[in-house]
Amino acid sequence: MADPLSISASIAGIIAHVDMVFVRLVKYSKSAINAADEAKAWAAEVNSVGGTLSSLSRLIRALEDEPFQLDPALRMYHIDGCQQVLVKLNTLLRKAEKDLESPSHFTSLQRKLKWPLSTDHIKDLMSELSRHKESIMLAVSADSIDGIYRCLALATSIQAATSKILTEVRDTKRITVRIQEDSERQRVLDFFLKANPQHRYATSLRLRQPLTGPWLLRLPAFQRWVDGHESRLWLTGIPRAGKTVLAGSVIEAVLAKGSENVAVAFFFCDYKDDQTHQPVNILGALASQLAL
Repeated sequence: MADPLSISASIAGIIAHVDMVFVRLVKYSKSAINAADEAKAWAAEVNSVGGTLSSLSRLIRALEDEPFQLDPALRMYHIDGCQQVLVKLNTLLRKAEKDLESPSHFTSLQRKLKWPLSTDHIKDLMSELSRHKESIMLAVSADSIDGIYRCLALATSIQAATSKILTEVRDTKRITVRIQEDSERQRVLDFFLKANPQHRYATSLRLRQPLTGPWLLRLPAFQRWVDGHESRLWLTGIPRAGKTVLAGSVIEAVLAKGSENVAVAFFFCDYKDDQTHQPVNILGALASQLAL
C-alpha cells in the first residue's frame, strides 16, 4: 500500500496523461467534423477528471502528517483505473493523430470529415473514466487520510463490480429464482448438473489475493481471446502455482461480458473428483448454465 506522498506523485503522473489526452481531444474537436460535439464533451470530461485529481492531490499533501491505519485488503483501485484508461485513450488518439497528418490521396477536407476512431470504443473508455472520477470526488470530500483511502479503495471481493455487472447479477438471480419456483424445470436442471462448478469458482475467488489477476486480464493474448479472435487461452504452471485462482479471475471477467444475447458457461476439472472427469457431466453442467 502506497503512502500519501507516493500517491501524490502518482497523481502528478496521471495529470500529465490528462493534459496530453485533453489537448488531443480539443484538436480533434476542430478537425473531425462528424464527431466535433462528442470530442468537445469528452475533452470537458477529461479536464474535469484532471481538476478532481488535482484537488485530491492537494488534500493528501495537506493531510500527509496525519496518522492513519489501513486495512490491507484495500487497494488504490480508482487511481490505477484512471491511469489505465488515460493511457489507452492517449495511445488511440496519438495513432489517430498520425493517421490524419500522414500524406494520402485524400484531401485535407476529406480527412476532416471522418472521425478516425471507433466512437463506441471511446465512449466505453470515457464511461469507465467517469465512474472512477465519481469515486475520486467522494474521496475529495473526506476529512482524513484514512477516509480518502477508503473512498478510493475496493475490497478484493468487489473489485470487478460495476453498475452494469450488479444489474446483470440481479437479473441472473431473478431468473434463477423463477426457475427454482418451477419444479419441473428444476428437476431437468438437476438431472444435467451432476457436477456443479459453482463452489469451485467461489473457492477460487475466496483464495485470490489483492492485485492477483489484473496483469493477466491486460495481456494482449487475453484481450484477443476474450474478444473472440483466439479459440483458446492456455495457462500452464506447476501444481499449486495458482492456475485455478487465475482461472477464477478469467471467469469473473468473462461473466461480466454476458448478456441476454451472449451466454457464458464454465467448468472446473478437479483431479481429486472423478465426477468432474466424465464428459457427460462436463457437457451437462455447460448445458445447465446455458439453460439459465
